[in-house]
Amino acid sequence: MRFEQMKKTIFLVVLIAVAGLFSTAQARPVDEARVRLGQVEKADHGKLNIKFISVVSDSRCAPNVQCIWAGNAKIKISVWKGRTRPQIMELNTATAPRVVTVGGYELKLLDLTPKSAGNRTMRRTPETVATISIVRR
Repeated sequence: MRFEQMKKTIFLVVLIAVAGLFSTAQARPVDEARVRLGQVEKADHGKLNIKFISVVSDSRCAPNVQCIWAGNAKIKISVWKGRTRPQIMELNTATAPRVVTVGGYELKLLDLTPKSAGNRTMRRTPETVATISIVRR
């Protein structure tokens, strides 16, 4: 009887381990790209290209200011694999869409620097950087 329980336990442990391998195989972190405004960054060993086109809007709370809502930054990017046609899309830090899928990759805007200056209009320069998480699907 103990041997049967032991077999069941070992079977369950193996089953859970195999299920864990399959779940991680479906969504594997590939890269975290830091893309400067107007520049193209390659990800996943050069397989994926991301161009940071523009900052559409930025209502995020300025540094050292207490806000009721943290705000949202929206950027426009162009994404393509190899010689495929670029797809233009928008990503947000706080509102939808926060994640987009293109060419078998999931992209998420993690951060945009520099931070907003509140009511003042920020002059966007090549030092403006979007940090994007890339996961292969």
